[in-house]
Amino acid sequence: MQTYKIVRFYFNDAPRTIKRGLTLEQAREHCQRDDTRGPGWFDGYDHDTGPAKCHLDHKTQEALGHDFYRVNNSRAGGPRYVIHYLAFADEYHEARRIANRLGFRVYRGRDFGGGFVCQSYNLENTAESIINARGAVA
Repeated sequence: MQTYKIVRFYFNDAPRTIKRGLTLEQAREHCQRDDTRGPGWFDGYDHDTGPAKCHLDHKTQEALGHDFYRVNNSRAGGPRYVIHYLAFADEYHEARRIANRLGFRVYRGRDFGGGFVCQSYNLENTAESIINARGAVA
C-alpha cells in the first residue's frame, strides 16, 4: 500500500516533513484544512518512501548487524542518522546508556520507533564505535 507524507513548504527556507504514513485521502484532507497554510508557508503531500537506508562497508555492516537511516539535518545543517536500539544492546536501558556515552540521543521522530540519533560526518567510524562499545560491555 502506498503511503504519503505531509511536507511543510516555506517560502524562505527548506521544506520539512512533518507527518508520515498517511493514506492519500488523509493527506488530501490534511492539506485542505484552513490551518495548513499561513503567511510564508503551506502544507503539501508527496509519496512517502520512509527514511533512506545508508550503506556501510560490507564488513562493517555485517559486524554491526543493523542499518543506519538518514533523517533531517540538524539545525546547524549537519547530517543526522538513526539506528535501532538493538544495535547497542538487547535491553533498552543498557542500549541507552551506551548510546548516550557515544553521543547518541533518543530519536523522537514519528517515522522511526525505538531508535537513537547522532550527527556524523563519517558513518563508518560511528558504526565502528558502536561495535567497539558493545565489545567492551560484553
